[in-house]
Amino acid sequence: MIKPYMPTLDVLRALSIIPVVVLHTGGTAATYIGFLGSYGVLLFLCISGFLLSFLAFEEIKRNGHFK
Repeated sequence: MIKPYMPTLDVLRALSIIPVVVLHTGGTAATYIGFLGSYGVLLFLCISGFLLSFLAFEEIKRNGHFK
C-alpha cells in the first residue's frame, strides 16, 4: 500500500493533539488553551478521514477494487 507523502498533514495532526492532551491534564494551561480541545479532536478526525479516503481511492485506482 502506498503511503502518501504529506508531511504537512502529519504535522497538523500532531499539533491538533496538543490542546486535547493539555485539556485532559488540567492545570493552569488547560484554562488558557483547553477550550481548543474539541477543535483539536475535530481537526484530527477530519484530516484522518481525508487521509483514509485518499488511500482508499488510490487503492481503487491502482487495483480496480478496495481490499
